[in-house]
Amino acid sequence: YHTFLGVALWASVLTPPVSRAADIKIACIGDSITLSSNLGAMTFPARLDGLLGAGYVVRNYGVSATTLLKNGDFPYWRQAQYEQSLEWNPDIVVILLGTNDSKTFNWVHADAFVPDFTEFVQSYQEIDSQPRILLATPTPLFGEDLAPFDSEVMSQQIAPAIREVSKQLECEVVEFHDRMLALKALFPDGVHPDARGKGKRDE
Repeated sequence: YHTFLGVALWASVLTPPVSRAADIKIACIGDSITLSSNLGAMTFPARLDGLLGAGYVVRNYGVSATTLLKNGDFPYWRQAQYEQSLEWNPDIVVILLGTNDSKTFNWVHADAFVPDFTEFVQSYQEIDSQPRILLATPTPLFGEDLAPFDSEVMSQQIAPAIREVSKQLECEVVEFHDRMLALKALFPDGVHPDARGKGKRDE
């Protein structure tokens, strides 16, 4: 079977059993691809929660249309979910942002992407729980007419920038972009993976 968002994350965050007094807390940070309000129990945070089972609790802090860029049209930085996720003191943080940053009117601030992403990750590194942080490259963009999204910006600039930040800050990478390049059928609107793209399917 192919592994997609839910199972790929499960493989990345699952750790050997340890004796803990409390559940391992996982915060999923992102935009509409994380929130996926129309998918109910098929969102990848919900699937991840089910796959990991007892001993873990996963919270979905996704906010549709948000950018990582501070000067984007709708920055995640200004959302209540950002502060809530920090205050929760998670043990693991999964960050999946960048899709909305590829929009032409947001990418005019391209020079700020790496500094903003670096500061964003560091804000989680500095909380009391000292979480394990996984940086996810955004899922691909498919189609010729996705304006204002820009698939070339995504593949050639944003995804590589996230990989570079992960090296600089010694964070792990969850590679969604390159892993899903051949899975156009799972993106009915060219931007958002459907329920199949957030779970698994048989070959």
